Amino acid sequence: MSSDIHPAQISDQAMAMRYLAKRPNLENTPPSQIQASKALSLDRMRRLLAVLGDPQQTFPAIHVAGSKGKGSVCEMIASGLTASGLGVGLYTSPHLESINERIRVGGLEISGDSFAVAIGEAARAAESFEDSNDPVSYFELLTAAAYWHFANEAVDIAVIEVGMGGRDDATNVLRTLVAVITAIQLEHTQLLGKTHAAIAGIKAGIFKPGTKAVTIPQAPGVDEVLLAAAQGCPCTLEVVGGPHLDYSHRYLLPEGARCREMRVNMRGRTFFFDGVRVPFAGEHQSWNCGLALAAIEAAAQAGVLIDPVKAGVGVGRTPVRGRLEWFSCEEGNGGVWRVGIDGAHTPDSLNALFRTIAATSKHESVVVVFGAAADKDIDGMLREAAGAADKVIFTRAAANRRSADPAELLRRYEALGGGMAQAFDDVASSLEEARRAAGANDVILVCGSYSIAGEARALLTKSMRANTGTDGP
Repeated sequence: MSSDIHPAQISDQAMAMRYLAKRPNLENTPPSQIQASKALSLDRMRRLLAVLGDPQQTFPAIHVAGSKGKGSVCEMIASGLTASGLGVGLYTSPHLESINERIRVGGLEISGDSFAVAIGEAARAAESFEDSNDPVSYFELLTAAAYWHFANEAVDIAVIEVGMGGRDDATNVLRTLVAVITAIQLEHTQLLGKTHAAIAGIKAGIFKPGTKAVTIPQAPGVDEVLLAAAQGCPCTLEVVGGPHLDYSHRYLLPEGARCREMRVNMRGRTFFFDGVRVPFAGEHQSWNCGLALAAIEAAAQAGVLIDPVKAGVGVGRTPVRGRLEWFSCEEGNGGVWRVGIDGAHTPDSLNALFRTIAATSKHESVVVVFGAAADKDIDGMLREAAGAADKVIFTRAAANRRSADPAELLRRYEALGGGMAQAFDDVASSLEEARRAAGANDVILVCGSYSIAGEARALLTKSMRANTGTDGP
């Protein structure tokens, strides 16, 4: 592939990022411009990894697919395994602020120097075989670099989040120990299918023969698709709350705490997790927590040495970043500017987010700063916002070409009968307007996409103090 940078010239992270920027990037490409059969194919990935010496074969993996919650589940699994004393690689996408967040070992982001080395290795491998008409993509190159880095760091196990779909996703070349399916919703319908069942079939493509898969109760019809896929694989599929994964959750008010905490109990075939703290806010996150614990137990059944007590404590201590993460700042007039950021980007996740805000935050009004990718279920999300927000300020992410036009979002919101709203072309202006609009007893909520949440977080961390946690401001 022709580029102004040769792989041998990649000497630092800035150079690596310039090289990556030349690659086809589905994250910034409208779905109408994506040829699915070409873009979602494992042929290039297998060839790329073969040139690198198949680093993905050097570590067992927990592979996580789903429409919503897979990032949260990956974070909790990795935190639990790390607390149990294992060397854990974690690969997630997208990132909030820095691409280094996507590749972590032992909870630490890959350094700029190591990132440059890994991308350089992947780039050399790609350019040794690729066709200019069929180049290795941004995500494929990044995934290969992550696998190479994990092999180089000799991790004990890796937790890998699927990028898009499952069956044909670039991550799906692993020595999978456990496959995990989070909540399945309608998403990327132009590429994955227009029904829950069709999407479920694609997600189940991460199942591997002779292994174990775990999931949570799903939308009607999805359970049957997953079970049929598991039987056809064949692999063992277990459901949180089912016969072999007894599950419950409850609220507790720990001594000295300002508000209630969600706790999870889960008894599997091997471990009993008692009163594990759910690190993220919202009842839906309790199911994600149960799913993370189920994956940890499944890994233990497969032979990974895990201390269940330490793992449970580790899950409860998972850092809160972009998952209803709160920021607060005292103003000159004595008031407090309170902002929550969340990467919710589907109607169901917006609904869960607004319900969580109503249940856990003391406020009079909610001012929402909202931006979304143009290919998402925008009208569905706007309906949720119209039912919960007192004012909506529409915006767009600067770095994402898939971002919907704020003026178009405003027009569609008004057509749906939404209330007070404005549109701004950048996140900084939108936050400033939200600050002016919010009263002393109001909250500001930033949501709609990880790109919006990430840009807001970067701005907020420069001027405010993070009050992170599940208990709100």
